[in-house]
Amino acid sequence: MRTLFSLALCLCIGLTANAQESAKDANGAVAKCGGACPVETAMKGLPKIQFKVNGKMIDGCIKCAESAAKETKKPILYVVGKKEFKAESKAKMELVTATEKVVKDFATPCKCDVSKTTTIAGKKCDCPVEADERSKLVTAAMNKVVMSYKVGDKSCDCPVEAKALSTSTGKAKEFVVGSQCTVCEVTARLELAKAKYKAALEAVAKLDSAKK
Repeated sequence: MRTLFSLALCLCIGLTANAQESAKDANGAVAKCGGACPVETAMKGLPKIQFKVNGKMIDGCIKCAESAAKETKKPILYVVGKKEFKAESKAKMELVTATEKVVKDFATPCKCDVSKTTTIAGKKCDCPVEADERSKLVTAAMNKVVMSYKVGDKSCDCPVEAKALSTSTGKAKEFVVGSQCTVCEVTARLELAKAKYKAALEAVAKLDSAKK
């Protein structure tokens, strides 16, 4: 029987790749359009969860995995990159960690001592001024995306205040990222990372488009 955690997990199900491969695919998508939206393409390159039953991979469909598990009487394994987990909670935590790493790497300038170039947000910059401009743009875009909290009908931006409200009212503290609202902190971290990544992608896509 599917758990509430499974329902939350369905938000981020699909084909998977390890974090480095995802970062490479996502970064490359920003630099070239190729007839598709670079932002959407890059978002699809983020780490995902895949399922394995009886040694066979199930491409991103929890219902198919559950059906296969029932037929074979074998457990579902949750796969993130090259790691397999018996518990979906551990897979979800790995997914969050991998996603946060991709986002951090995307926003972190990588300098090459040989070519003297700096790669930042999917683009190799020969000019240090351009690299600095791009780095500041990405940082600013990400910083605008923040997590807020909701307890009953009251909202706030402080986790301490939210905890106090939850204690005094007996109502659950909810994590809010954009239009997404959840009581699960792990899910909230995932949504925050994805939202920051999307904001950064949109910012550099707009910058690159303006310079063409």
